[in-house]
Amino acid sequence: MVYAFAAWSDALAITYVGAKLIEDNFGYKVQPLQAEPGVIYASLQTGKADLYSNSYMQGMGPLKGAYHGARRTM
Repeated sequence: MVYAFAAWSDALAITYVGAKLIEDNFGYKVQPLQAEPGVIYASLQTGKADLYSNSYMQGMGPLKGAYHGARRTM
C-alpha cells in the first residue's frame, strides 16, 4: 500500500501515525511516498498511490475563518 504525503509538518505526523495503525491493525505493508500535492492527486487517480490524508483548501489557514471558495483577490 502506498501512502502519499506532502512535505508539510502536519502531513508527516498524520501519515506515519496512520501507516503504523494500518500495519498493526490490518496487516498491510505501508510504503510512505512524499510528493507534491498535484502529483499525489494524479497518483491516486492512476492507482500509483492508495491513500492521502491531507489536503489544502485555499482560505483555510490557521484562524482565518470559514472557507469561501477559491475566489482570487487580485
